[in-house]
Amino acid sequence: MRIQQLISQLVREPEGVAAALRKDAGGALARELESAVCGNARMGAAERLEVYANAYFFRIHDALKEEYPALAAAIGDGWFNDLAGLYLLDFPSRHPNLANAGAKLARFLAEHERAAPLRQRFPWAADVARLEWAIQVAFDAPDARPLRPEDVARIPPEDWADLGLALHPTAELFELAWPVCALRRASDAEAPVVAPTSAAPEHVLVWRIDERVSYRVLDDLEASALACVARGARFGEILEHAAERLDDDAAPLQGAEWLRRWVTDQVVRGGGGIA
Repeated sequence: MRIQQLISQLVREPEGVAAALRKDAGGALARELESAVCGNARMGAAERLEVYANAYFFRIHDALKEEYPALAAAIGDGWFNDLAGLYLLDFPSRHPNLANAGAKLARFLAEHERAAPLRQRFPWAADVARLEWAIQVAFDAPDARPLRPEDVARIPPEDWADLGLALHPTAELFELAWPVCALRRASDAEAPVVAPTSAAPEHVLVWRIDERVSYRVLDDLEASALACVARGARFGEILEHAAERLDDDAAPLQGAEWLRRWVTDQVVRGGGGIA
């Protein structure tokens, strides 16, 4: 166990194995390393471990780049390399699955002192990271049967108000301060990525259909309606919510259009009641 702790400590040292050994004035780490790792005439124990340390960083760097392709494209390789190194100082990987390595990158960009230069240079970066992590989470989220058109078709129109709704477990609804969905779409299309030039709130819905993750920007009214769905509202409550912003004739039509799209997109499931 101590050998594992020692190697883990040295491999994750941001400045490298040799730097970590130089900081240890008493030389205890060097002695432990020499007893744990066999060197040879060509390469000593510290040099051999340095090879693994470099591989450790670049493997996690590559995993982060796979999870955050739009962010990497938008800030460029140099800044992304710096971001990966700084992020690992505060959030070293502690899970055997590298898919979890980037779970806190958005939080790091938004809040941590080490990320201040990145926030100043790329104020929208945390929102890109939040969107891209939501896409990762949706891909891995548990599946469930969505509400289907035939489910709705068998309900008499006079009973629609009692239709129970809930967000599909793969779906997440959130608001971003910067309009970054277009940036991710450009990355998905392998087109040039253009960063936003000014902040503008953006309501975003991310969800998965089978093996494909989708995302889209919502207007304020649909976002507030889906927030009602997330709280377990019945369809009648959603119509009442829409009527607060629309006239009495428009609200039912808008509600029916929302329901049609949500069912077609497989964003909702039955939340109890007659469904």
